[in-house]
Parts: sequence; structure tokens; C-alpha cells
Amino acid sequence: MSITPSQPTCLLHVGTPKTGTSSIQESLFHGLADPAFRYVNLGFIQGAQFLAALFLDRPEQFWFFRARGFSAKRVRQLADNYEGRLRRALRKARDRSQTPILSAELLWKFPPANLARLRDFLLSEGFKPRTLVYLRPIKSWMESRFQQRNKLARVPFFPFEDTDAPNLLALHQYAEKLDGLRDVFGPDALTVRPFVRSQLTAGCAVRDFCQTAGVTLHPDAVLRSNESLNADATQFLYAQNRFGSPKNCNLLRRLAVVRLLEGRKGPTLRFHSSVFDRVARLIEDQTTRVAQEHGIDISENLKAADAGPCVREEKDLFRFERASLDWLAETAGSPSIKATEGEDAAREVAVRMDQLCGRPLLRQRWELAQARIKTRLRWIQNGD
Repeated sequence: MSITPSQPTCLLHVGTPKTGTSSIQESLFHGLADPAFRYVNLGFIQGAQFLAALFLDRPEQFWFFRARGFSAKRVRQLADNYEGRLRRALRKARDRSQTPILSAELLWKFPPANLARLRDFLLSEGFKPRTLVYLRPIKSWMESRFQQRNKLARVPFFPFEDTDAPNLLALHQYAEKLDGLRDVFGPDALTVRPFVRSQLTAGCAVRDFCQTAGVTLHPDAVLRSNESLNADATQFLYAQNRFGSPKNCNLLRRLAVVRLLEGRKGPTLRFHSSVFDRVARLIEDQTTRVAQEHGIDISENLKAADAGPCVREEKDLFRFERASLDWLAETAGSPSIKATEGEDAAREVAVRMDQLCGRPLLRQRWELAQARIKTRLRWIQNGD
């Protein structure tokens, strides 16, 4: 069902992680030309940074500000700047009878009180917020989130655990999250869509978002972003996170390595259903409630991957393909790795990955720089 526009409204894309959110944001940022809509971003591909500064209780604890060592005073200064810019962008949209769009995965993590703060802010600018949420089958989401976080930091073996988020399972309590959105914004302002390829418009999250929201977007403007890594690449990164030396691989170097690994072809990493035994009941209950209360089918066969290559325990992540090990050693400019499995093999992989971080990787760095330049130029030309 499409959202029926009713001016003046503001569309909040509550980007649940790993539901095509990055592709939607990239496509809107670089390609939105529909005069009826305005993608409000303040120069960022997505809105997490300014939304965190403005509406979180302790925004200095947001990972972006924490990673840069920003003090609470510095974040307050940023918030003052962001507030003025956001109000100007919203007023520009209102003057042009445009529907502003705000998009951030962070919104899924907002408690009701913070959502209410955002709601009241938008109402103060004359916009009634409406929300669009995508839900992914829960096991699939957990697997994909494991892979995503593994790109940049050490993660626990169990995909439903997270050392940085003790209440991670709350993110998967879909029904409760949707109840919070409904209570804050109203039942008529909540649209829920399944992130299931067979149920998406043309199997594409971007096209489904645009059709649901009523946005016209040229087919050439549909971008794919944040592509999945294959199983070998995920295992390499996991070994480095587990046994490597993080001090030897800063963020820029790591991003270049991830960019290189994205070019590796092959199936993505899947977990055996037994890994999820501890949360199987949660998955079943949430899937049932979402179907009953919102008419959304996110059911999945938890055992679908069990018959093929899949991970049952951590040591399975330390079994490597000979061809992949040879590629890694050659690319890192180091001797080959003799063992193909076990902790010794994983430690050797970690050494090669650290060495790879020290390589120039000029093409990958140039690609990352080009992306930043493209974003900046788009902002200069069309920024709010």
C-alpha cells in the first residue's frame, strides 16, 4: 500500500539496519529530482549525525562523536549549528510545498521519548511526521548485521550478541518497536513494509521505497550501496579482528581493505540454525505478532542454509579455502599460508590482513576519495 501524501507532512524513513537503507539514502542524496520532495541531509548521505546531536539525551555518547573524541560542549555547539540548518531546510521545503524526507537507521534505536522530541520539533515547523519502516526476517538481519559490524570492529561469535549494545535484542523486538512508533506518531502515520525480495517492487528496496512514498526517481538514479562481502572475506576480517593488531590499521586503511574485499565473488556467510537456538522463540513470537498486527509476512525457514556450507561454531570461521589464502598472501606481498584451518591458520590470516592494511591500495583509496568528492559536489550544487 502506498503512502498517501497529505501536505504538509514530513516523511521519516526509519531505516532498520540491513534493509537496503544505504542504497535508498545514496539514491535520494544523489538522484532525487522530484520537485514534490526534498531529501533533507545537511550535507550527509544520511541523517544520523545531526539527528543524534539534536534529539538524543546524551548525544556525545553517539558512536560518531565518541570515535572523534568530541566533548559534550563540542557536540552542543554542533547541535546549535544543526538546528539552525535543519529549520532552514524544513522552511525551504514548506515554502516550496515539498515533502521533506529524513532518513537514518538511528531512528529505529530512538526510545519513544526521543521520537516524541523529534515529532514536536517537526510540528513546530508545521510538518506532521509520517513514518516508513522496513522489516527484514530476523535471522537474516542478524546474519547481515554480523557481517556489517565485522567489517570494522571485533564482534562476538553469536550474531545476536553485541559487546557495545547490551540491549541488542531490543532492536529485534519488532512488535514493541512498532508499537512505540504508532504511539508517538499515530497509527495512521505508520507504514510497514517487508524487506523480502519477492515482496519488494521489482525486488529492489529503492524502487519499493519510491513507489510506497510516491517519489518519482529516474531508473538511472537507483544506486546500490554497502554490498555484502563473500564468506572468505568475512572470515578474513573476523580473523584479523580476533588476532590482529588494530593499531596497525586505522579507519581509512581498513575501509580501503574492505573496498578491495568487496570485489571478491562468492556466496555470503550463513549460520546454522542451531546457532540461533537461544533466540528461536523470540524470532517466532515477533514474526507472528508482526503478521497479526501489521499484516507483514517476514517468516523465514531458519534451517534453509543447514544443508549447505554454514557456520555452527567459531572454529568454522577458521576454515579457509586454499585459493583464497593464496590470493590473500599474494595481495599482501607475503609468503603463503600453509595451514588451511584452525587457530594457527587464523593467526596467519590476521598477520596477512595487517600487512594488507599497510599496502598502498591506491585504487581503493582513490575510489573512496572520489565518493567523498562526489558527495561534496552534489551538496554544493543541490544542498539544503
